[in-house]
Amino acid sequence: AHEVSQLLNDYFTYIDQAAYQCDGHVDKYMGDCAMLVFGIPATQKEEHEVNAVYCALLIQRIIERLNQERVKRGAVTVLFRVGVNCGLMLAGNMGSRSRMEYTVLGDTVNTASRLATVPSAGDVVITESTAILPNIARKFNCQKGEAITLKGKKNPVIVYRVDNASEEIEEKLQRDIGIIFSNIEAGSY
Repeated sequence: AHEVSQLLNDYFTYIDQAAYQCDGHVDKYMGDCAMLVFGIPATQKEEHEVNAVYCALLIQRIIERLNQERVKRGAVTVLFRVGVNCGLMLAGNMGSRSRMEYTVLGDTVNTASRLATVPSAGDVVITESTAILPNIARKFNCQKGEAITLKGKKNPVIVYRVDNASEEIEEKLQRDIGIIFSNIEAGSY
């Protein structure tokens, strides 16, 4: 149990720093999953959709590098699946009189959660409504997939796999990976 806990905490540290680097934050950890949110609690830059997709790619690239380092040490590795959905959601303090937490809910959130079960390990998938946003379409190379039925959804959802990004975004990914690894190694996060 201690080894599993330490393994997840190591990966979650990198995921947390990726979210921070992208103007997002970890809403919660649910077992071996992390739920990240962008654009709240205060309205951020209008590019929170770009930040969310960028962060998804950043996380997968960080995990690749982290796994390479862990393999060299003979340590166990983990692969993640990432799903991104953008849209309206309810954000605020929710819970009971004795325990509240700031979180988000709504169909947008439920779709994102269920979407994370769709990709192959190591992949990022986004909804069609996210993929067709002008800033997303300009900055990321996405491959249209098939329409899938997600639990709790009446209508099928068309998903896109994010393969890579524009040259400018790819360069930024490499810089940010270096910054995150340096900060964590130095303990300055």
